Amino acid sequence: MEKANRSVNTYATLRILGDSLLPSQITSILGIEPTESHMSGDRRGKSGIWNSGYWELSSKESVASGDLSDHIDWLISQLIPKIDEINQIKAISERMDIFCFLGCDIGNCAISLPYHLIKALSTVELDLDIDIYI
Repeated sequence: MEKANRSVNTYATLRILGDSLLPSQITSILGIEPTESHMSGDRRGKSGIWNSGYWELSSKESVASGDLSDHIDWLISQLIPKIDEINQIKAISERMDIFCFLGCDIGNCAISLPYHLIKALSTVELDLDIDIYI
């Protein structure tokens, strides 16, 4: 649990990647608009090109909390009703995971995930990647 006197920036993101991934296909299967997406070959900035397709759903703009568990909870609540669709997408993507960002202004940050979240994470069977920045 993060200390109240610290400034914490955090979010959780479902990431789906693949060289031949079509973001529109993922949107169609899930029935959820992505937070961000692109296809392999799309322009990246002024002179770059994306090497793989990408589709994401992020809590960044949807959850106003400094507690990472609130962000994961929101994301999982979007995914649990779509578990069959999630499994379908696993078969057509090269990589699918939940990425979490946790940034603290000073010192260290501790993460505490309640049991109901751990259980829910096991239901969606996705890797959980947590990046902590101090």
